[in-house]
Amino acid sequence: MIRRQTSSQGASTEQAIADGAPLIRLLGNIGWRKLNWPDDEDLLAFEAKITAATEHFPCVVVCMYDLHALSGPIVHHGAFETHPLIVHERSAHKNPYYVPTDMFLEHLEAIAVDISERRRAEGALRKSEERFRTLFESAPIGISINDAEGKFIQSNESFQNLLQYSDDEFKGLSFRDITLAEDLAESKRLFGELVGGKRKRFRVEKRYRKKNGDILWANTNCSAVRDASGKFIYTFAMIEDISQRKRAEATLRAITEGTAAVIGSEFFYSLVRHLAEALQVQYAFITECTDETKMRVRTLAFWRGENFGENVEYLLCGTPCQKVIDGDVCCYPDRLQALFPEDKDLATLGAESYLGVPLRSSSGSVLGHGSR
Repeated sequence: MIRRQTSSQGASTEQAIADGAPLIRLLGNIGWRKLNWPDDEDLLAFEAKITAATEHFPCVVVCMYDLHALSGPIVHHGAFETHPLIVHERSAHKNPYYVPTDMFLEHLEAIAVDISERRRAEGALRKSEERFRTLFESAPIGISINDAEGKFIQSNESFQNLLQYSDDEFKGLSFRDITLAEDLAESKRLFGELVGGKRKRFRVEKRYRKKNGDILWANTNCSAVRDASGKFIYTFAMIEDISQRKRAEATLRAITEGTAAVIGSEFFYSLVRHLAEALQVQYAFITECTDETKMRVRTLAFWRGENFGENVEYLLCGTPCQKVIDGDVCCYPDRLQALFPEDKDLATLGAESYLGVPLRSSSGSVLGHGSR
């Protein structure tokens, strides 16, 4: 507890207090030659008992002795080193181990204030780290932390699920290993500028290669984290799956490009073909209602996977198309034949799933439907 240039006792006691050990003060007027201490050895034995007790019950013991006599054997045996002593005997003031009582208490108070402030700061930092960890681990978007070389330091569960790697597997990779070759040059350029300080952050839509080889389109936002002096620490990246949007854009682009120069009845044939190719489905067709009851429809174009089929007219009852003509978008991702056992054409085609969208006039009435 007493700070001395030549002793480590003060540093160890301060550390013990900082670690949360309870503080015990032993106050007394101990004069071993006048009261209960017949010789130096008894005082040393008392010191030994205190030391032994603290081994089983961690605490900080501050012994404040008012000694009426000071002998060489105590110093020789290290009693001063074991526990700090405060002495009032004038002759003891010359001893290098002597510290006045008032200075000792001031020092004790200063240490307590310093430790209290440090603990508050550490508590605030710990809470901040806990909040960050919770957000990091539970975020619905993928998050990764990378070093200056682009190697993964840490990733959250969403990031791992998107790309199908575990956190340990990521730690052996860099962003270069999972970026599609066609997008790598741009990613390397942006990352280099970020680490080099030419930019604070960047956003890019790029393709990643999953562990199973599939492609993931993702919107990537990446920023650099630096210390107070501006030195680079790590990058913080967030990725959001935009594969569905990219597929929709590709579908619209393919349909638009495929039907732009087609007019009349040829438009429907071109539309169903490009629709099937864009969505990667085997069948696609467009129908129109044949009467006001909307119980029967006729195909305007029917793509069968390799060529166009003959246009047919059929009753809607018992088919997956019936609700579509009623104005609903209908989707049956599986078990289609079991859901509509009366529709024998489904078995003939080997159809497993279905998606139908109503086609409306400018006034909003249903004219027919498109299905695939």
